[in-house]
Amino acid sequence: MGFLAGAVAVTEEDALAAEFRPVAPVDLTNLRPMLFLDQLGFAVASRLGFTSLSDIAARRYPLRVSVRGSIDAGTPIMVDVVLREHGFSLADIEAWGGEIVRDQPMPNDPSRIGRLAAGEIDAIFDEGVIMWADLVTGAGAEFLALGPAHLAALEAQGFSAARAAGSARRR
Repeated sequence: MGFLAGAVAVTEEDALAAEFRPVAPVDLTNLRPMLFLDQLGFAVASRLGFTSLSDIAARRYPLRVSVRGSIDAGTPIMVDVVLREHGFSLADIEAWGGEIVRDQPMPNDPSRIGRLAAGEIDAIFDEGVIMWADLVTGAGAEFLALGPAHLAALEAQGFSAARAAGSARRR
């Protein structure tokens, strides 16, 4: 099991709480979220030459990015928290002329990883890394590094650095 540089573990309760802090105390004693450990990955086509998310911000590159599309998913929110820590957002990518494609299937679905391989999209920013990590290189992409300073800032918001093995998808 090696360190996957572009993966960040997310305890959604902590990370969402950091993003949506109530303005007044709220009694949630009867609500209890289901906790789970998940990982976000930021895979970008190798042909673009990026080595970190900060590179994207510096170049203001108009990426064509696939993110989770269901309206009830917290994944795009978590992606934006990580991107903002690197100096940009999904909205900035659109403002730079890029495109955010909101897809329902997991990244290992051919409709997503296949489009990355075909060059129809430039990146996949999504969770469930264990389901698609071993497909990224074959699609001509790589996970981007999150630097130590960015990881420390994200950990202060409820994220934690992650170690990820290859995919656990069914073959």
